[in-house]
Amino acid sequence: MAVVGSQPFGGEGLSGTGPKAGGPHYVKRFAQAEIIEKGISVDVNQGHARLDLQTLQAGLDQLSQYRTTLSSQAMTGPTGESNKLSVLPIGKVLCLGPTVELAKSQAGRAKAIGCEALIVCPGISELNAIDGFLPRSLLTELKGLNAVICQSDSNDLKAIRQALAARPGALVPLVCEDNIEDRCVIERHVCIDTTAAGGNVSLLASMG
Repeated sequence: MAVVGSQPFGGEGLSGTGPKAGGPHYVKRFAQAEIIEKGISVDVNQGHARLDLQTLQAGLDQLSQYRTTLSSQAMTGPTGESNKLSVLPIGKVLCLGPTVELAKSQAGRAKAIGCEALIVCPGISELNAIDGFLPRSLLTELKGLNAVICQSDSNDLKAIRQALAARPGALVPLVCEDNIEDRCVIERHVCIDTTAAGGNVSLLASMG
């Protein structure tokens, strides 16, 4: 059984997208506002180009796979093992705006914590950006995607959630909140049993 404050519990991808239960960031997630919608509608009938899967996949594929550790901490425990909790960028992120200003802000904040960001938004003209509208159904088929950031209206967000929920494999979160930095990271916990190397020497000494 995992120990709270010592052995944060939870998988990655297939079994969860949030902070690990029993870890230092878990309770904070429950205290945050659920969703902050900008209420901006996405009108696909304004002459925007509807992008195809090949164009979008090529844009994602050009992003780097490299992730650097943002922070790491040792967590003390009552038994003979070492516990290390690390925080890393979530990986490749799609920034959908829906306005150019929002999309650029989303990408900037995601990149600031080490994510690789691809902007897909009508009217955008930036490096690592695609000008056009991303049909939400294509989110089910894109490969190598780790998160989607969008702050549009409720109908559009619902369509994005449905497309992401239909994806096979690892769960891909939709980030609607303003706290992008907290949502675009993952936690990894490594527990090493030191019993074979004599256990926790200080613990054994105190018991003697």
